[in-house]
Amino acid sequence: MNRKIILLAVIFALMVVLGYNLFRFLTEDPRKTLVVSEATVRVYFDPQGRGLPLNTYLDPYKGRTPDPEKHRIVEYWIESITNTGSRKKNFVIVEAVIDSFRDYVINGTYLTGPSILGPGGFQRAGILFLTEGDPEMIKKLVSQSYIMITWEERGKKWVRIVPVKLIE
Repeated sequence: MNRKIILLAVIFALMVVLGYNLFRFLTEDPRKTLVVSEATVRVYFDPQGRGLPLNTYLDPYKGRTPDPEKHRIVEYWIESITNTGSRKKNFVIVEAVIDSFRDYVINGTYLTGPSILGPGGFQRAGILFLTEGDPEMIKKLVSQSYIMITWEERGKKWVRIVPVKLIE
């Protein structure tokens, strides 16, 4: 008799735990399970374009002579994008929304491509642009930009907007 009661209690406890985990799995908000560290943006001058990645090394300035009075590299950086949920996030894309200074961009590249973030997975993201124009105006316009993270989860497209912090 005692064994039956203990067995029923164990089965009941397992059902409660299973029900709770199933409920949490089905109702978790994908936007809350994508944790993003602070996004920063830095604006600086580099005459060799060393800050730019390999695919722009051949001629990052596109035939122009590097000029400290008008050229700047704009570097966006997110130290970590973490999936704290129980589902994987597919096709995670990190983009800088640069509508405010798109006309000043000469060259640019993304340091990370689309990726998949499994439960507990994380990635870093960086975006670089080479700009030409008044450096103070570019700094002002860059501070108005933001980063948009897009991913697919449960057959739906999800978007997260991340403000950037200008660092000197």
